[in-house]
Amino acid sequence: EVDAPQATFKLFTPSAVLPGLYAAVLGYAAGAVLVLSPVIAGAVGLENAGLYLLAFSIGTLVVRPVTAPLSDRKGRSWVIIPGIFIMALSLLLLGSIRAPGLALLPPLVFGIGLSSALPGLMAWNGDRATASTQGIAASTLYALWETGIFAGSLLQGRLIDLFGLPSFTAVSLSLVLCGLVYVAVMRKGMKQIKAGLPG
Repeated sequence: EVDAPQATFKLFTPSAVLPGLYAAVLGYAAGAVLVLSPVIAGAVGLENAGLYLLAFSIGTLVVRPVTAPLSDRKGRSWVIIPGIFIMALSLLLLGSIRAPGLALLPPLVFGIGLSSALPGLMAWNGDRATASTQGIAASTLYALWETGIFAGSLLQGRLIDLFGLPSFTAVSLSLVLCGLVYVAVMRKGMKQIKAGLPG
């Protein structure tokens, strides 16, 4: 029997801060889209907000059998970067679609993007952690993810009151920026041998 590695008490681990910050940005978008789904559904003419969440759930489920193995075989960036940009596309659609017949397209696309990017970030976070900090690394990322959800549900609700659904364009642009920063980090990491960044 092998004893589990013992970690000293910590509130967070530095290795998880960068993946956690990305997760916070995604959490903001998720909080805005999911927590505010009844408001969004009403704005686009859907009488049943459950259909909106159903479309999101379908998107998350259909992509995972593809993205999870791809992340392990090809590297985390193969699912994180496309996932971030797919999420951004979904928010652009959400800010522009008004026809009830197309109202389920944005949450479907959002589910595909989130279900690609977030598990990739979680795996990357595990890659960066040591054997003795796996648990605290997961906790750090999860805390930042939840902080993003809290901020998204609170702030985006106010933005919808002020500017309507087009306010999601700003969230989309922030996700694109997040993706570009990730690419920059990846390029820097590839210049260093085994720098701890995903391949």
